[in-house]
Amino acid sequence: MADGTVTYMGKRSVVSTISTQSKKLCNLSVLDRLMEPNQVKVVYYYPSRENVEPGEWIKKLRDSLSTVLSNFPIVAGRLQKNEKGHWVVKCNDGGLRMMEAKAKGSVEDWLKSVDRDKELKLIYWEDMFHKPYFWSTFYVQVTEFEKGGVAIGLSCTHLLADPTCVTMFLKAWADSTLSGKMSCPPFFHSLPQPEENDHFSFNKKNPNQDLINYYKSSIERPITLLISNQKYATITLSFRDSMVRDCIGMARATNTCSPAFETLAALFWVDIESAVNVGAENMLQEATKAIGEVVKKMDGEEIKDLIQWLKCNDHNNDRAVPSMNGYDLVCANLEGVNPYLAIFKDRLEPLRVSYYVEPMVGPGRVQIMQPPPGAAGEGPLSRVVMATLPEDEVAMLCKDELIQRFSPTVLMGSSTKY
Repeated sequence: MADGTVTYMGKRSVVSTISTQSKKLCNLSVLDRLMEPNQVKVVYYYPSRENVEPGEWIKKLRDSLSTVLSNFPIVAGRLQKNEKGHWVVKCNDGGLRMMEAKAKGSVEDWLKSVDRDKELKLIYWEDMFHKPYFWSTFYVQVTEFEKGGVAIGLSCTHLLADPTCVTMFLKAWADSTLSGKMSCPPFFHSLPQPEENDHFSFNKKNPNQDLINYYKSSIERPITLLISNQKYATITLSFRDSMVRDCIGMARATNTCSPAFETLAALFWVDIESAVNVGAENMLQEATKAIGEVVKKMDGEEIKDLIQWLKCNDHNNDRAVPSMNGYDLVCANLEGVNPYLAIFKDRLEPLRVSYYVEPMVGPGRVQIMQPPPGAAGEGPLSRVVMATLPEDEVAMLCKDELIQRFSPTVLMGSSTKY
């Protein structure tokens, strides 16, 4: 059985096979800079295969990683400050750090008892050095299980990538291993520029205020509120297509942009925020409607207005970067992200994938994601919900009557069966 023991075998730098634009500087957007305090962490699990020698997968993945880095100069670059005191990436082919590790048992045994603490052992990370120019912004950990299977963990600063970007990078890496070429080469481009002046009030007399007001209030809140010794746990639940349809029907989610996301996000929001189950169905309907209205408002124009407002209200260089994900429950829609397309050589397909945004502070984070192919009850509305919450909230969530009505399957984080 997998006992949660992970042994680190060695760390090395992996550089691109082809030298890239060594003097190019890549600027980061104001949205990127707001996410500086955070890291994105993801782990992909791959099944056991027969006749695989110890260390074989690590060597294959290391070689193909060098190849794919030639197309991702930002991943292999290093951070430095420009004349305004903002971070930029120098594409100097510095490479990323790769940790090689092994774990007892098989990956299948590991998944039967994995929890948040065990899973984070599969994702290597180092905080920024006092000399950031020598610090790798991306880390990869490849863990081979002694009785079969492999886990690929990737971590990076949120300055440079979000979960969608990380998924695209891993897909490109898998493509280069499977066929020797990427099906979708990366395309790097800047955020849209304003039409006229840089000053926000001159661009638009009546900007969309909803997103602006939320970000403004988040930035103005004191950072000291985020300091906490709160212990967090993660639970991952699988909802079959029929379960999600029942939930949508209960929530009366009609004429919505993303019915599965809006309803499941509302389901967890109601459970986390409500101490009682009285009137739960009405609360679910109200919460789904509220989320749907917010989603409809988040169109291109509102986001452009937010970007322009942030540019004109950029934090001072001598002030700490405000945290954007510590005061409210975050519900992230990852329905459009398909990590299960990262198929490596020998048609090795992911068994399961987990995403984290660390450090975890505040009420928690709920992510609605695509299910793995071939999951029981799979259909167009099947979803996996990964919730990271305070430990006591997870314990209560496992007993929640409203969630129990839909009988989701527990994939990670609790021995409680719905």
